[in-house]
Order: sequence, then C-alpha cells, then structure tokens
Amino acid sequence: MLQKEGTRKRYGGWLIGLLALLLVAVLSQSIASARSQTEDASGGLTKANPQSQRMSSAPRGPAVVAHELKHDTSARLDSMPDAAPIRRTEREMYRHVPNKPGIQDVDSVVQRKFGPLVMPAPIVNVEGIDFLNSTCNCAPPDTNGDVGPNHYVQTVNTAYQVFTKAGVPTGPARAINTLWTGFGGACEARNDGDPIVKYDQMADRWLINQFTTVAPFTQCIAVSTSPDPNGA
Repeated sequence: MLQKEGTRKRYGGWLIGLLALLLVAVLSQSIASARSQTEDASGGLTKANPQSQRMSSAPRGPAVVAHELKHDTSARLDSMPDAAPIRRTEREMYRHVPNKPGIQDVDSVVQRKFGPLVMPAPIVNVEGIDFLNSTCNCAPPDTNGDVGPNHYVQTVNTAYQVFTKAGVPTGPARAINTLWTGFGGACEARNDGDPIVKYDQMADRWLINQFTTVAPFTQCIAVSTSPDPNGA
C-alpha cells in the first residue's frame, strides 16, 4: 500500500514537471513571435520616415539652460518716468489661399443664426487701451490681459495699462519698455511689442515680457516683487 502510494506521487511529480516545461515552451514562442512583429512594424516605420530613425538614434544629452544676460530690481513703476514713445508700423502679411472653397466645401453644421442669450453677462467691462494710446500703428494688436487679486493688467501692441478690479485705470497707458527704465541695453532702448502679461497665482506676482527685433533678439522679462503691478 505504501509502495503504491509512493509510485503514484512519483508519477504525479513527473506529470507536473512535464506540464511546466510545455508551458515555458509556449510562452517562449509567444514572446519571440511578438518581438518579431514589433521589429517588423518598427522597420516599416523607419523606412517610411527616416527622420524618426535619426531622432531615435541621436544621443540625448542634458537639458540646455540659458542664463539671463542681466538682471536688477527697479524702483516702483508708478514713480518711474515714461519711456519715450517709439512709433512704428507693423502689418501681418496677407497670405493668398490657393484653393478657395467652392459650393462643395460648404460646412453643413455651421451655425447660421444668432442663438439665445444663455451665457451670463460680464461682471465688469474694462475700457482697455485704444488705438491711439497703444503707441504703435500695428495690426494685429496682440491684445491680452490677466486678472490678479486686486488688479487687471492689459497689454496691447507696445503699451501696458493697470486697472483696478472694478475696471478703473490706476494711470494712463504706458510704453512697455518703461518697465526697463535705467536697465540699459535693448530692453530699455527698444519697444518691439508682441507682449504677454500673466499673473502667477502660485507666486503671487505679475510677469510681462516682450522681445526685441535686433540681435541678439533678447526676451525682456519683468517680474513684480509683489502682487502690486505698480510696485517694484
């Protein structure tokens, strides 16, 4: 009886071992097949787009960090004199569209009538920087603005203006390069526009930047030291 039980256990052990070997063989074959299909697909993409092959094989180094050319801290902006206006004219080039849409290209889902007024009305309307006070006879105006805890700041072309949250101006529109008065270099001398203004709610500060169109094509960045956009 003991002998028969031992034989049964030995056969059971062999059977389990054989099944394990078969399972390993099946898994190895599946992995090899999947790898082959992946390599085929990758080879097809490489042939169709050799640029992707060059990009994937290019060495990947550390990120390039550019340091500022110069920095300092200004006086309060509301105590600084206005920069001299630099009049300039800019027009975006009209680009001819070669294939004008025909009757066959009419979009059937374009809304053709005015919809119901279901959107809430604005809380505050701000009479922003106008054409004459933007100090630039430019198109498009590159209008943008942002709202902070107590102010609304707008930039248009080469001018910026600060308003209260009620939409009342705290002063006239000023040339953006006023921010760099006394700074020297292209940031003070130039006023080339295409500005961006942002309120950083995490750091509780304002940022205004614009570029210069002369070498070395500087990015001029002004960051407030407080949530007061009229401060330093």
